[in-house]
Amino acid sequence: MDNKNLESLNLRINNLKKWLSEGINLSSSLKFLESLRIGLSLILPSHMLGNQNFQWNGEIFRKIKRDDLSLFLGQNKYHIKEAIKKAKYESNYFVALEFINKMESSILKNLSSLDIPKDIIYLFIDKILYSYIKKNSPPYSNRFKSKNFHPNLNKDYFTNINSIKKAYWLGLLWADGWISKKVRSANGNANYTVGLKQSEQHQNLIKDYCDAIGFNPLFLKKYLNNEYHTWYYQAQLMNNRFAIPLIKMGFIVGKKKSLNIEMPILRNTLKLGARELYLGFLLGYYDGDGTKGRTYITCGSIKLVNQIREKFNLSNKITKDLYLKKDGTQGKIYKFPLGRDLMCEMLNNYQNSFKPKRKAIGPMLKNSFEKLINIKKKDFKEGKISIVEIQKYIWKLGINLELSSKIINEKITNIID
Repeated sequence: MDNKNLESLNLRINNLKKWLSEGINLSSSLKFLESLRIGLSLILPSHMLGNQNFQWNGEIFRKIKRDDLSLFLGQNKYHIKEAIKKAKYESNYFVALEFINKMESSILKNLSSLDIPKDIIYLFIDKILYSYIKKNSPPYSNRFKSKNFHPNLNKDYFTNINSIKKAYWLGLLWADGWISKKVRSANGNANYTVGLKQSEQHQNLIKDYCDAIGFNPLFLKKYLNNEYHTWYYQAQLMNNRFAIPLIKMGFIVGKKKSLNIEMPILRNTLKLGARELYLGFLLGYYDGDGTKGRTYITCGSIKLVNQIREKFNLSNKITKDLYLKKDGTQGKIYKFPLGRDLMCEMLNNYQNSFKPKRKAIGPMLKNSFEKLINIKKKDFKEGKISIVEIQKYIWKLGINLELSSKIINEKITNIID
């Protein structure tokens, strides 16, 4: 090492020793992560630092980038960024021991390769890593403790599909959800992750899903799909208790799901018949994989399409489209029209589905809605229901003001004559 580099190294060592001697605030995980970043920024050579600055001892210093810090600590590129996000919004979040152990090994290895003396490395590890452990007693792992991040999570949400609302969200997962499996090498047990993603245009749909199951919206991940140039929101949850009921109902784990999934088995409850539940399920599926403004659903599984056809006694034609997969092979996708009457029944059965699709489908269902409105005639004639109440009923079904007024004028008010 030449004199210039040796001088730079000694200066960095002295800065770090002085900074450590002043006492480090490790009262929270956020302060620990920031202290870890500042301490390493003081000892690392300038070519490893980013452009973001911090001030200490009357001088300006540059910080190591978060992504580079993650890699330096032996983690994936986004680990520190995600950890800081959790530490900001979750008061009971701790950096787990399993990661601290990996950090220690990486710090020792990487700083040694930069000719940092071992006594300085161990001093840093003791003052930062070990002090944080002594002060906070963090758990060994956070990976399987979803309750830490989602305190309101209903782990048993899908254990019993006893409401149309649950059936609706089940249908959305059947369309756009996925479950992955990871086997722990230590004991061979599997951990399941349930995920759901929606485009930015459908962000309200995934936010409503999060609200229904108690998923902390702070952990909704927004990312750009470069292939389609589209922003997506993703809710991802590793929790076996949440996932296993879905698997028992027939949700297929892994990449084969879209081509092979079948209808779940939904049983009658004390208050609901099976048809009401299946209508809710199908509406959720439509909001995930249905064509806006049309009654078509799109599906990769011909089994599921045929089961829907049979369940609702439909004779509409199934259309098969071919497309080119990423690997160059040919794929198949099936389109199937549910029909206006069934769509109308679905919307009437559950009135809190995705509003943009309700509004888009409303005008083309005019005739089918009129059939439902005819049911209200008797109640109106007998004075049991008012015009205003009927109008509100039509609005909930997705019909706009102009069309709803036209239906009332044509089908309701003239029945007195």
